[in-house]
Amino acid sequence: MSKSTSSSAKTYTWVTVWYCDNCRDGPHTKLIVDYCPLCGHRRCPYCPRDEIKRYDNR
Repeated sequence: MSKSTSSSAKTYTWVTVWYCDNCRDGPHTKLIVDYCPLCGHRRCPYCPRDEIKRYDNR
């Protein structure tokens, strides 16, 4: 009798996000949003950036 194993490991990708330097709102994805939806500040070099995991749905 053979046992089948299913992989329970989730796959993910790293996504770069940013936080508004003016009002600290976020995270926002830089691929979609270039302005803060809360205060209208345009993303600038002073807006902090971070890398987060986005898990794939499978």
